[in-house]
Amino acid sequence: MEQSRMIVVIGGKNILRKSIEDILAAKPDWKVVSLTSLAELDWESENAEYSHQELVFILEGCHDDHLALKLFQEYPTCKVIQISLEDNLMDVYSIQKILFNQPADLLKVIEYWAPTSFLL
Repeated sequence: MEQSRMIVVIGGKNILRKSIEDILAAKPDWKVVSLTSLAELDWESENAEYSHQELVFILEGCHDDHLALKLFQEYPTCKVIQISLEDNLMDVYSIQKILFNQPADLLKVIEYWAPTSFLL
């Protein structure tokens, strides 16, 4: 059985957040949860529910690297996407463990994660 995906959208009540929620909610296996702040997230009770799903946090209008680190501490396999309202850029974070057998493995990772078409 394919693992379902939970999307947690965190941000102010505005048209961008509503649009993000509507687009994501159209996916059949995705559950979308909307919060105005991270303080609304009940770490204890939600942890059990989130642990069995692929988890993506979307932080709309927020650029806080410490917040991404806190989310990774609680949910190490999650993805965090921060969307800037000022410059329309997304910062995408995830932790990945890749086996290092030989120096060529490092080159593959560098080439894969630095596509020039996405860099400014």
